[in-house]
Amino acid sequence: MTRKGELRNIAWSNVLTKDSQGKIVDLTCLGIDLTERHRSEKELKESEEKYRLLVENQSDMVVKVDTSGRFLFVSPTYCRTFGKTEDELLGRQFMPLVHEDDRALTAKAMEALYTPPHTAYIEQQAMTKDGWRWLAWVDTAVLDEDGKVMEIIGVGRDITKRKRVEDAVRQNENKFRSLFNLSPQAIAVTDLKTGRLVDVNHKLCEVTHYAKDEIVGRRTTEVGFYSQKERIRFVDALKKFGQVNGLEMDFITKDGSVLKTLMFARLIDVSGESSVITIFHDITAQKRLERSLLRAQKMESIGTLSGGIAHDFNNILFPIVGMSEMLMEDFPPESETYSSAKEIFTAARRGSDLVKQILAFSRQSDHRLIPVQIQRILREVINLSREELSDPELKPGKYAEITVSDTGCGFDPSLKEKIFEPYFTTKETGKGTGLGLAVVYGIVKGHHGDIKIYSKIDRGTTVKVFLPLMESSYDHLPNEIPQKVETGTERILLIDDEVSIAKVGKQMLERLGYKVTMCLNSPEALKAFSAEPNAFDLVVSDMAMPNMTGDRLARRLIEIRPDIPIIICTGFSEWLDEERAANIGIKGFLLKPVVKAEIAKMIREVLAGGNGVSRD
Repeated sequence: MTRKGELRNIAWSNVLTKDSQGKIVDLTCLGIDLTERHRSEKELKESEEKYRLLVENQSDMVVKVDTSGRFLFVSPTYCRTFGKTEDELLGRQFMPLVHEDDRALTAKAMEALYTPPHTAYIEQQAMTKDGWRWLAWVDTAVLDEDGKVMEIIGVGRDITKRKRVEDAVRQNENKFRSLFNLSPQAIAVTDLKTGRLVDVNHKLCEVTHYAKDEIVGRRTTEVGFYSQKERIRFVDALKKFGQVNGLEMDFITKDGSVLKTLMFARLIDVSGESSVITIFHDITAQKRLERSLLRAQKMESIGTLSGGIAHDFNNILFPIVGMSEMLMEDFPPESETYSSAKEIFTAARRGSDLVKQILAFSRQSDHRLIPVQIQRILREVINLSREELSDPELKPGKYAEITVSDTGCGFDPSLKEKIFEPYFTTKETGKGTGLGLAVVYGIVKGHHGDIKIYSKIDRGTTVKVFLPLMESSYDHLPNEIPQKVETGTERILLIDDEVSIAKVGKQMLERLGYKVTMCLNSPEALKAFSAEPNAFDLVVSDMAMPNMTGDRLARRLIEIRPDIPIIICTGFSEWLDEERAANIGIKGFLLKPVVKAEIAKMIREVLAGGNGVSRD
């Protein structure tokens, strides 16, 4: 049935029946309604037209190949991309257009089309009209009613630009990775939120003594690089300023060592998560040098002060030593007066030794190194306790190691850098001067040795002193009071601005048999010498005098008489030493206070034409 007024497409088929004479005896008409068929054909034609328009006008390339890889269809975009016509492509293999390095991969991907889900994704290089380009293909198999692959449809797109970007990113990543691992600084990447280590470079593993897999994935506080409090301080600075520049923090390694570091950090994005890249600049050695420099500056300052004190103190001691020594000569050894004078002499010499120790720790003294039997000295000091220093800095060679240990309370590590500072002490007021360790330090360093300390709280302290050994040695322990005193009869010009010292010196020299002319200042001595240059066989002068110092006076005297022998005596001189004195022409150099035997011996050496030096 049809609706009224509707046009239908009907195909008629007529069947004729004839008799034996050929006459038509019957006519049968069969009508077939073709309306739906025509409508379907029209719709299919319109659909195919739309599909063709879609394929021909889209930017992606569309191809259809048979199971042997021969083109059955190519879109205009594909033709334009490869610079070929449809006739040049149809019926030909697509594989020759693929780069030879990618053909095996392409063939393997095509094999996947023969199994569910009958799709494949391929990235390949192909020779286009513009040269080798990267193309990405999504291939789909067309199946027949039995599920057998009949044809393959591929939709492709030029991804050369994306590939170049990916290559650039990959190269940058490789450069970053190389710089990351070759950096001389320790570097870590951590997750900002959790504090977990995302990545670390080789240098960080080296300085912390951790293997990479031991720490990546763990929190920095869990590993123990620093405390939670320190991390909060670091993160707060990072959040406040968006970066960290030179934040000083202690960094703890696997073996418990503490590194002094400067932290430099920036926020970065890693896979959409906020992360922190941190550089740890190790300044441990720099800090150690700074401490050494500070210690040296302190020692220099104390040394300057000590030098001034030493000069005045030695000038005070000179008459005490000289007078007590001469009193001992005036009384018999068994008398009480002799014993008293000897006690004065001994005390004055101990005071002189103390000054020398002060100069030794400040390295201001011009001392002489002599070999000794260390066992004998140890027997004298074995009952004395000693305190602490930095790692030894010793030249290659053999050393004597003296170890002193106790089982006391030990000391806090924070004190280690202070214990050798002059006047530093942990004792109660009045119980210690704080000079003992500084003196020890100066003496050991002066002998090219070092001190090393180990201490733990409540576990005691161990001190090791290293002193260089000689290939051969001899015992040299001078007697406290030399027995033999050398005398003479020559004429001596004696100059010292301290009246008491000048008087004691004159009396001491006269007891030795010399004829002495005493002057209390340099101008007076220069005037007396200029008047009669040949009236004197020897000049003995103090160093530190107003108007004209002893070395300047010596130059003036030598200008007048080049062969005049001169001995300089000083309580302390920061400028004049044996070498400089010899360069001026000075023949002898003595440190105050001096005993009679010392000056007597030097006078004879100088008058005999030699150079005399005493630094005891």
